[in-house]
Amino acid sequence: MVLTMGITTAGFLIVLTLGYFLLFKPLPYAEQDKLYLIDYQRWDQHKVLQSAAILHPAAEHLYQQLQQSAQDTASQQALLYFTNEVLASEPAQPRLANAYVTPELAELLSIKMAVGNWFGHDYRPGSFNTGAVISYQAWQQLFQQRHDILTLRLNVNGVSHPIIGVLDKAFVAPQLTEIGQEPQLWLPWDYNNSPFQGSWWLTDDKIFLLLKLEQSRLQKLSTELTPIVNEYYQQHIIAHDNFRNWQVVLEGRPLRDALIADNEKTLLLLVLGAAGLLLLALLLSGLAVRSINYRQLSHALQGSGKGTDVQVSPAIRKSLVVAQVSIATLLIFFSALLVQDSIAKLNRSLGFDSQHILQIEFDIATLDWQGWDHYAPQVAGLGEQLRLRPDVEQLSFAYSPLADLYQLAITDMANDRRYYPWHRNVDHHYFSVVGQRLLFGNTFTRDDLGSDKVVIIDQAFAELLTGADIAKAIGQSLKMDAATAPMTVIGVVENLQLPGKHIAPPRFYLPNYGTALWMLVKLKPDTELNRESMIELLHSLNPQFILTRFNLLDTSIAQANFPHRVRLIAAISLALFTIFLACIGLFGIMHYSVQIRSIEFSIKLAVGAQYHHIVKDSIREYLTMLILGIGLATLIALTSLVIFYDWLIPYLSWHSLLLYAVTLLIILVTLTLSNLMPLRSFRTISISNKLRGLYETS
Repeated sequence: MVLTMGITTAGFLIVLTLGYFLLFKPLPYAEQDKLYLIDYQRWDQHKVLQSAAILHPAAEHLYQQLQQSAQDTASQQALLYFTNEVLASEPAQPRLANAYVTPELAELLSIKMAVGNWFGHDYRPGSFNTGAVISYQAWQQLFQQRHDILTLRLNVNGVSHPIIGVLDKAFVAPQLTEIGQEPQLWLPWDYNNSPFQGSWWLTDDKIFLLLKLEQSRLQKLSTELTPIVNEYYQQHIIAHDNFRNWQVVLEGRPLRDALIADNEKTLLLLVLGAAGLLLLALLLSGLAVRSINYRQLSHALQGSGKGTDVQVSPAIRKSLVVAQVSIATLLIFFSALLVQDSIAKLNRSLGFDSQHILQIEFDIATLDWQGWDHYAPQVAGLGEQLRLRPDVEQLSFAYSPLADLYQLAITDMANDRRYYPWHRNVDHHYFSVVGQRLLFGNTFTRDDLGSDKVVIIDQAFAELLTGADIAKAIGQSLKMDAATAPMTVIGVVENLQLPGKHIAPPRFYLPNYGTALWMLVKLKPDTELNRESMIELLHSLNPQFILTRFNLLDTSIAQANFPHRVRLIAAISLALFTIFLACIGLFGIMHYSVQIRSIEFSIKLAVGAQYHHIVKDSIREYLTMLILGIGLATLIALTSLVIFYDWLIPYLSWHSLLLYAVTLLIILVTLTLSNLMPLRSFRTISISNKLRGLYETS
């Protein structure tokens, strides 16, 4: 009891400490309770919330409206856009986490500087003044903490920015997009190169509008500005039937809530789990204390303390064993289910082959965009040069198969039903490069490039269209809202089972023009293409071509699976911890039970019983309690399955029966060892010593 209570109390305190850091520890910003992010909620015609992320042009419009609507809050809002940029001014072209911001951010987040200054008011949107601020870590790692740092310039997207300041070492930027992704480079808002700048229908979840004001003032602003921004939104989507009758509502969300995200639910589960274990230790301790016959104990103490091993009634002792068996069975089984689920998600087939595939992305470092027709021949030449390399087997101008970027509306022309599958643009080499299996029909050919008349769908989309007979999807006509003519389904491919997605959503593939700013390069076995060679090749084709991504697809998969690996480690740790506690509990109660019956067993041995008779007698008693405990655990498990069916069913399969059998085996082995180990003393200690307590008491 002391050991289990100590362990569970320690676990509970650890979880509470984590909860304090997440929920109650003050943020490193002054007046943190006044910091809010604006949610740009878009509700469809059925009053269903489709998105709360703010659109890029809507963010800029709302920023201007906030400045005009109330002069007393003119400096109390700031725009942030998080992305990654390449320093073209550096030979290695490092890719840095970057944030484009408006100058008011310094006041909102209490920004302090180690060297130089933050952006002044002359950097407000529309000024197009150049300048860059770097983090303290970037100053150390990239520039070796040079004292002349303010004399250097950084080339980003073809623009030369002078370094005007270095952030204080203690400053912590709000991590609103990716955990651990803290900006190393800060640039003025005017120079952000977001592909969503003019889009009123594609969402970019990396743009934020931060406010600092009283909650009462926030509610008033939301009420005042919602009609204005909603009217402005309607003006820009009037030509898009897909957004007809959509409405915009502005809501303020505390910055802390955004930083915690879904971790609050996870933390709550941890607290409940730790509290449950602690409550179970307390419950068993309470039962043990209440089961003691204090009157009999008092008489025993008055008689020199002999006979104290008969305080607990047999009924209570057996009930404790049954409770321990049932609780241990349930805890071990449900822990094993978590382990099984985590392993299954890590080992499941993704639906494509990721071995020896490089993900390469590059960009054109300029704000003076010449149009894709100007760059397409150079990009096509890049593809041809790569195909001639001895280390390259094949390449495809297509984005990573791990990313679902755009979800578009498609109508089935046969029954006029609308669907919202995920959209991908690929070339005619894509399916062979990634090894995504064709189930029916054909893949794209060179003649299909740039065509808007053919489409390939995955198995999930085909099942929506035709049911079980997915082959019937071949030849069906589908129409996108933005298209003028329908498309014909020419092929059905295997589903992609991406990390982080429980089911495979419907997807469709359209042919691109055979060039893009991203590609998948399949290398020959035992070869490699290094980053430096790729940078040189890009620079030889166009000095404005910069490498923005260069890594193996397997590396990205490992990163995407990182949460599952953490969950697996946590599940295994929980399972081992549960088994450990169960073993301690069972051993403790069995050891105590044998001690209580020590006089009984000694008398039997004294009158001629053999040691194996004692063992059989003890096992026979606890075999009944084992069956009762397992039966009770099974009943509770089945009841839980009925009550929480939707939540538990994803974790269950036919393998779960094997897990349950293994759980019972662990309990049986633990109970047997817990019973046999105390009985060994009857072999090593003389019967007279065992009986001495009886004689002295009498």
